[in-house]
Amino acid sequence: MSPRTVSLRQARTDYLSYKRRNNKDSTVRYYESVLRGFIQYCEEEHTVTHVNEIDGYLIQQWQIYRQQEDNVAPITLKNNTKHLIVFLKWCASSELLPPDLPGKVDVPNVSKEDTRSDETVDKQRVDKILDYLELYEYASRLHAAVKVLWHTGCRISALIALDLRDMDPLEGILKFRNRRDSGTALKNGAKSERNVTVDSETMDVLVAYKRMKRPEVNDDEGRNPLFTTKNGRVNRQSVYKDFVGVSRPCVYTEECPHNRDLDECEATKKAKAFGCPSSKALHPIRRGSITYHLKQDWPVEKVSQRCDVSVSVLEDHYDVRTEEEKRAGRADLVDKL
Repeated sequence: MSPRTVSLRQARTDYLSYKRRNNKDSTVRYYESVLRGFIQYCEEEHTVTHVNEIDGYLIQQWQIYRQQEDNVAPITLKNNTKHLIVFLKWCASSELLPPDLPGKVDVPNVSKEDTRSDETVDKQRVDKILDYLELYEYASRLHAAVKVLWHTGCRISALIALDLRDMDPLEGILKFRNRRDSGTALKNGAKSERNVTVDSETMDVLVAYKRMKRPEVNDDEGRNPLFTTKNGRVNRQSVYKDFVGVSRPCVYTEECPHNRDLDECEATKKAKAFGCPSSKALHPIRRGSITYHLKQDWPVEKVSQRCDVSVSVLEDHYDVRTEEEKRAGRADLVDKL
């Protein structure tokens, strides 16, 4: 039986609807991003518009294009390919492709060094950003969010999942809970649930934000989110845009490390902040926080529990300490031998 003739765009729509049944929005967005790029490549470079036109040669050419033209990192190409294969398997199971095609796709081999991203926000930079927020935006949503992200090393999905009931000012605790059924799943489901102790300074900012700046609204599920907009629970895009804006050095130092004229630079506009070469996304805060915990001689196992990351992933992807810093962290243990 020949495969059905279905357009790439229709297949993508149907596939994403299927993925939404059992996956977080962030996971679906990633699949959507990979497929958008793949379909654009098929249409523009090969005039391929239907699923049954996909073959091994086309996929190989897409991989080469991603590597040479888009200049993506090896780990990015590997992950993109793995996500594309999942889509191809769905197409095959839906009788849109030959059943053996997904298994023929080669996933690029990546060295351990290439799996690590060194992009981070270190303590010195975070301190400057927090000093700026302390002075000019005290107890704002952004101020409170950056304090929590840095101090706990949590994911952005965990931050926006927090409810008011998850904050215990008297005990100095934030409670991360998986509530998939009401719209806020944690990365690893129930395994991600944990109580995290925060310092008094972070809790003071959270309490001040709750009392003075937080819009008193519920989300669509009737819950009371900790971080809100006037319309309900804050989303990751809002926190991302806010942080990218404040992460520009010209904001907290009034100087440009790239020697740009601040009166003429487009990136000084908040809407164009991503155009600043020094602006940062949110994930580097998590990497910087985890590294800082380790540099303060926190045991790897404790950081793993606090930040909800396995020891193996932590060591392979997040630990950017130098070998000398790792040795110094072990030095005090010698006397216990």
